[in-house]
Amino acid sequence: EQMRNNNRFEFEILVSPLIETEEYSVPGMILQPYLENAISHGLSEDKGTHGFIRLSVHINNRIICEIEDNGPGIKNSLLKKEYSGTVHHSLGNEITMKRIDAYNQMNNWGIEVSVQDKSETGAGSPGTKVTISFPVNKC
Repeated sequence: EQMRNNNRFEFEILVSPLIETEEYSVPGMILQPYLENAISHGLSEDKGTHGFIRLSVHINNRIICEIEDNGPGIKNSLLKKEYSGTVHHSLGNEITMKRIDAYNQMNNWGIEVSVQDKSETGAGSPGTKVTISFPVNKC
């Protein structure tokens, strides 16, 4: 993605030292769509700034994965699309939520997802934060 986007963004991956990466797992194809969304939607719309994406993973009684970008945020992105007359309905989030629902039903897991527009949190910084919470699942 860095090469495809001409190095327009930086990324950081932070994994808590409390997580033995060989001991824990999360279901496949859950994080990837949100990371891809941060790159394609969160960063591509604001061409005037250098993008930044952070994936952080920590553990308490659950494995918590947070994906943050410094893009325009959900509200600003929707306003811009509305103003320009651009209408695009992405199925990616719907497909990912159906995948999560299937994991939850098949394994009684309780994977939880929250999506937050950072500009609406009072933090003053634009962007989006996706938090995905998984039950602890040892390999």
